[in-house]
Amino acid sequence: NLFPGKPGLSASLLMEENKTIWHAKRPTSYPEWVRVVYGKPQRITHLELRSQESSPGGSEHTRGPRAFRLQASSDGRKWKDLLDVKNNAFTDGGQWRQWAIKNDQSYRYYRIYMTAGNDADLLTLKQIRLSERKLINP
Repeated sequence: NLFPGKPGLSASLLMEENKTIWHAKRPTSYPEWVRVVYGKPQRITHLELRSQESSPGGSEHTRGPRAFRLQASSDGRKWKDLLDVKNNAFTDGGQWRQWAIKNDQSYRYYRIYMTAGNDADLLTLKQIRLSERKLINP
C-alpha cells in the first residue's frame, strides 16, 4: 500500500496534479519505496519526480529522496535496477527533477526504492511521472 494507514489511496494519486503528498512513516526507516502497478506492461524511459511545495520561509523541498533506484519487475517479486541516483537534491518547493532511463523492455511493476533522504526525519514526494518520453522541459 502506498500510503500506510490510508488504504483507500493508491500510487495513481502521485501521478496526477493534486494536493496529495506521500509521506514515509516518521521517523523514516530506510529503505522506503513507492510502487506503481500497471494493468499491462509499459516501457518506461523517463522518470520525473516533484518535491513537496515549501511554505513561506519553509524548507519542505529538502524532504525529497537523496539516494534511490528506479526498479522494474514483471512479477512484483524480482526487481531489476534501471536507474541508480546517489546525490539527488531539490532546491525549490514544487521543483521537478528528471532522469532518462536506458530501458528496452516493458514491465508491469515499477518502484522508486529510496535508501537515503536529505532531511534526517522526513521523506516526502509530491508527484511521480513514469513515461516513454520526456514530459517536462529543464
